[in-house]
Amino acid sequence: MKTNVLFVLAVVAALASGGVLAGLGGDSDAAGPLTVTDGEGREFQYDKPADHVVTMGFASTLTVVELGAVDKIIGVDHYSTYDYKKDERLKNLDATDLGSYYSASNNDLIASTLVQWVEAGKMSLDDTVILTAYSNSKALRTILEGHGFTHVLVYLTITDYDQIVEFVNDVSIAVTGGTSKLVDDMKAVRDAVNKGVAGVPEKSKGIAVWYTASTGEFTVGNTGSIAVSLIEAAGGVNPARDASVGGTTYGNASTVLDMLKDDADIVVFLSDVYINNNHTVTDFRNAVLGGDSSIKIVVLKDNWNNYCPDAAEGLWAVASALYPDLFAGEPPTADEGSDGVPVLYMAIGGVAAAIVIAAIALYIMRRP
Repeated sequence: MKTNVLFVLAVVAALASGGVLAGLGGDSDAAGPLTVTDGEGREFQYDKPADHVVTMGFASTLTVVELGAVDKIIGVDHYSTYDYKKDERLKNLDATDLGSYYSASNNDLIASTLVQWVEAGKMSLDDTVILTAYSNSKALRTILEGHGFTHVLVYLTITDYDQIVEFVNDVSIAVTGGTSKLVDDMKAVRDAVNKGVAGVPEKSKGIAVWYTASTGEFTVGNTGSIAVSLIEAAGGVNPARDASVGGTTYGNASTVLDMLKDDADIVVFLSDVYINNNHTVTDFRNAVLGGDSSIKIVVLKDNWNNYCPDAAEGLWAVASALYPDLFAGEPPTADEGSDGVPVLYMAIGGVAAAIVIAAIALYIMRRP
């Protein structure tokens, strides 16, 4: 009996020391240099997390905040500030507003500010700058690299969910030194949706309806946007996809109405730009659908159509709208099994290791 106990103790100790039973539910620690490949295919080595980060683009700013590294952000574009976005998650953001980077007109000011920060010891040339979404990012990167900045990551086009997961993972490596549990949670949502729709005999249909506040016009999502990709990632079909039409959107209010006349089962994912401009879903029904209350309408949050962890919430919401009999409630996390049953994650180390080892030993010793 003692031999059995000693054997089990040795096995558990080996697993603990090797990290096999390490905290699978938390942030992982980087073991040596890690490589990040940005959206332009350029590789960046990280021996340790960045001490400071400049984020140009709301998605990158929010992602760093969600990763728990808000204190590392020292500079942002104007549209990432709390004053502009009114997103409560940005309330503790204490970073310099560097203005807009949509065009090249502000590039010199941004670059000179960062250079001054390096000279003042506020940041180093090896700290991370993340530029997203706008073509000017390439020009700004060239200027910054000309000043000696070594880690300028650029992401211009992300159009599907898996790319968002990769982006969040890249940012996680850059600012935390490893893969955050947020990334695992995003994968858990994707995997749960894929499993749920695998046996669906007939796919549900959904269209993304955009609203342009300046013109008051509606268009339907064609291809090349995260919102449309969420419909497809959720196992749905986008009947507005038309290979003969250029651009990510097309049509008008009549286009929306014509599609729904042909198939009233189509779910409408309405951009919250419409709602944020003092309209309601009822207004949309009356203005576009002639008051038809039978059409299912789901408000598509702006954050779901962006490069940030919120896309996981968006994928789950879209899947729940398309397949209400399959998906409901809160999105699954990496702490849950494939059927939503919590998985036992053991943190082996110190007291936890002693407890587990003692419990196993006691169990064996008490066996007949």
